[in-house]
Amino acid sequence: MIPEVKVRRKEFEIFDAKEIQELLDSCEYGVLSLVDLNNKPYSVPISFFYYENNIYFHSATNGKKIDIIKKNPYACFVAVKPYSFLPSYFKNEKVACFAGQAYASVYFEGKINEINDKAKKCEYLDNLMKKYQPEGGYDPIEYENVNYAKTIENVVLFQLKTSYVSAKFKFEQHRSHENNKNLISKLRSRGSKIDEETIKMIEKFL
Repeated sequence: MIPEVKVRRKEFEIFDAKEIQELLDSCEYGVLSLVDLNNKPYSVPISFFYYENNIYFHSATNGKKIDIIKKNPYACFVAVKPYSFLPSYFKNEKVACFAGQAYASVYFEGKINEINDKAKKCEYLDNLMKKYQPEGGYDPIEYENVNYAKTIENVVLFQLKTSYVSAKFKFEQHRSHENNKNLISKLRSRGSKIDEETIKMIEKFL
């Protein structure tokens, strides 16, 4: 079950767990935000995978990120998938305010826990590889494998156990059906690959 979800613009709000899972599976990285030892914000891009409503990521055994997490494990995380930029002249040839960006995003808040169990650590690191290298081409990650044992000891695996999630899919849902049909026509004429992907998302939410 997805935790509490809130979005200010309700027309962009997404509750569907499958949509959220598919988005996060397709995002190559996200940004983890922490509060450092001097009470200042610190953000870092990370590779990750999403499983059972939580975010998993790995790290070296030392460094600024590790130092902060040890002192303050509370964090937020955001992943965004950009779609087409929608120029103002697609809607109005005189007013710049009509320009916009289509995108899908998910924002999380929660507490970071370290995964110490070796079997779980291997399982989750293997899941991370399956996300980024689904074609395989490597031996499964197992602690008993001498090729992995030392590496596993030198990698820290974290779980961001989420307490709050906000999913926002912005595909012109606030515009009329007629306006979006016109927008789709212009995107199709422009004809880039990202435009075709954007068209599919706009049509999904018509």
